[in-house]
Amino acid sequence: MLDEKKLEMCRLLLSGQTITDTAKALGISRQSIYTYKQDPEVMAAMEELQEEIKRAGSERITGQLDTYLSELHLLAVQTTDKRTKANVLMYLTDRILGKIKTTTEIISEDKERITVDILDEELAEYMKEEEQKLKIIR
Repeated sequence: MLDEKKLEMCRLLLSGQTITDTAKALGISRQSIYTYKQDPEVMAAMEELQEEIKRAGSERITGQLDTYLSELHLLAVQTTDKRTKANVLMYLTDRILGKIKTTTEIISEDKERITVDILDEELAEYMKEEEQKLKIIR
């Protein structure tokens, strides 16, 4: 079990404090911080605290997920900017279904295999065309 000073060091470092600021707050040298960080027990505690922070953050986000999805949906439905609409809808689709990949392999003249992501290329081409149309209208 870690003593209170080492545990506080872990908390401060994981909260984004620098080693210098952490050392000052604890009244110890920077070298002590570096030494403590090499201790397997401290490393395990840091890992455990970091997982706890991730878990709490994930729970908080998951608790608000319906709100976030509703807001994204409203943005996609209400925006007049086609690029924003496409980006939001693509993001939502990717988050739910995973990124859709339609790839093909092309064998070049020198027998080198090249993988091309058709959807990404087509989307990029479509977006360029839409931007050109908007420029003409303006």
